[in-house]
Amino acid sequence: MLKECLCLGVVGNVPNHLNQANEAKDFCELNTSDFAPKGVFPFYSKDSKKEFLRRFCISENELILDGDFVQIEPELCVIFKASYKDNELSSLKPQYFAAFNDASKRVNEEKISLKKNFSNASKGIGNLIALNNLEELNEYKIHCYLKRNNELIKYANEDYIKNYFYYSDTLISWLINTINNQTDIATLENIKPLIANKPENILICLGALSYTPFGEKHYLKSGDEIYVSVTNKDDIFNSGSTLKQIVR
Repeated sequence: MLKECLCLGVVGNVPNHLNQANEAKDFCELNTSDFAPKGVFPFYSKDSKKEFLRRFCISENELILDGDFVQIEPELCVIFKASYKDNELSSLKPQYFAAFNDASKRVNEEKISLKKNFSNASKGIGNLIALNNLEELNEYKIHCYLKRNNELIKYANEDYIKNYFYYSDTLISWLINTINNQTDIATLENIKPLIANKPENILICLGALSYTPFGEKHYLKSGDEIYVSVTNKDDIFNSGSTLKQIVR
C-alpha cells in the first residue's frame, strides 16, 4: 500500500524545530503566523516527473545514508483516504497512524524535497495502527532516542501530539487547502500536479519534534540505532507504534 501512496510532510508545525534545523530563514517571505505550519513538501510520489521523488524511500528497519549532515526527524504520520471533486482534493479521512522518521539532510537546497529522498531507505515507519479520527491520539506522545556506542541518548524532546500548532479538524482543513493551492514559493513547491491521478491514499507526516541539545548538534553515522515511538504508555519501546532503524 505504501508504494501507492502520495507521501507528504508538514513544515513548521512544532515550536522551535525550524530554528534548530537552521531553516526558519527559508520562510521569511511567507505571510504566515509564527504559530502555524508553513506548507507541505513531497518526499515520494510514483507519479512525479522528478526521478528522485519516484524512488520509494521508506524502510521498516534501516536508514541508508548518502552523504553527511543527516538528522532524525521524529514524527507522527497518518495515512488518509483521499476523496476528490472537480480535480481537487475534497476530503482526508484518517485510516492508520505510525511512528515515522522523516530524516533530513541539513544542506542548502532550492526545495525541501531535495533534502528528503536521498536514498532508497531515507525514511522509517513503525507498525501501522488503525485510526478513525485524530482525537483518538490526544493522550499519545512522540518519543525519540539514538543508541550510539551502547549508550541510549534522548535525541528529541517528547511531546503530546495534541500540541502540534495545527491538529485535528483545523489541520485537515489546512492540509486540503494547502495541497490544492500551494505555489512554488520559497523552498516549497506546487503539490497539485501530484494529485492529478487522484491517489487513493496520502501519507502525511505532521511535523518533527524539537531537538535536545545532543540531537541539535549530532548527525547520524553508520552503526547508530534510531528509536521513535508514538504511544500513550510508559513503556515507550514496546507499545503503540514503534520504529527501530539501523543506520547504514
